[in-house]
Amino acid sequence: MKWTDRDIKYLVNNYSKRVHVDDICLYLKRGRRSVQHKAVRLGVGRKGMLVKRMGDVTPREIIDKRYYLKNKSKVHRRRMDRRWRIKLKLVKLMGGKCSLCGYNRCVPALEFHHKTKEKDASIAELIKNTSEQNVLKEVKRCVLVCANCHRELHQKDP
Repeated sequence: MKWTDRDIKYLVNNYSKRVHVDDICLYLKRGRRSVQHKAVRLGVGRKGMLVKRMGDVTPREIIDKRYYLKNKSKVHRRRMDRRWRIKLKLVKLMGGKCSLCGYNRCVPALEFHHKTKEKDASIAELIKNTSEQNVLKEVKRCVLVCANCHRELHQKDP
C-alpha cells in the first residue's frame, strides 16, 4: 500500500509532536513497524528520544562491552557466586538432604527432581537465567534428591 500525501503529512505532524505511535497506526491503518520505518525514512524524530537504527550501537552498550572485556574473570566469578548462593538457599529450603536416602555431605551432588511431568524449565537453567522468585515457584514442584537417587528415579526398567 502506497503512502498518500495526506498520510505522510499526518505522520510528520503527529510523530514529532509525540502522539502515541499506536494512535498514529490506528488512524493510518498501518503497522507499528511500518509507521516507525517511514518516520525514520522521512527524517522525522521525536525530541528527547533516542532513535536506534539497525546496526547502531548505543553508548551504554559500548561501556558495558568495555567493562566486560576488562573484567571477564570478575564478572564470571560474580555469576558463579550468585548461582551458588541461590542453590544453597534452595537446598536449605528443601531440607538440606536427599528425601530418599538422607545423603547430605556434598551440596553439588544434591539435585531437584520434578514430581510431575509438568515443568517450565530445569532448575539449573532457571537459576542461571531468571530471578529467585521464578526459581522458587518451580522448586515448589520438586523434591530434593542426591545424584544417585535421581538417576535411579529416571532409570527405565531394562
